[in-house]
Amino acid sequence: MCNVLCLRSWFAIFTLFLSLVVLFLCFVFAPLASLPGLKLLAFINRKSRSLHQQKIKAQRLTWTQQWRTKHKKGRVELAQKKKSKKTTKVYKAIQGIDIDELKKKRAQKPDFRKAARDASLR
Repeated sequence: MCNVLCLRSWFAIFTLFLSLVVLFLCFVFAPLASLPGLKLLAFINRKSRSLHQQKIKAQRLTWTQQWRTKHKKGRVELAQKKKSKKTTKVYKAIQGIDIDELKKKRAQKPDFRKAARDASLR
């Protein structure tokens, strides 16, 4: 009987203590939450809180998700890389010859050019 009574009284004391803690927290943080421009930040652990206070960016820490997304780690590539277009040679006009004439000369067969050269040498 004593054990049951002690447990009940302990539970009553514990619930009273919890309700007082909640009242205290509401009393302390309620005015802070109503201030404009003030953010209440909750951190996972002391390490992340310390890094935040030192103003160290998460993108520079290799163990954070922001760093992994910035440096493209752990991403499975579903799409293939885009093929780049083949560059084409650009022909520019030479002084005294049009581009059309240049294209015609390039299209000529080598033996035709050789015959024209021989004819001009004679």
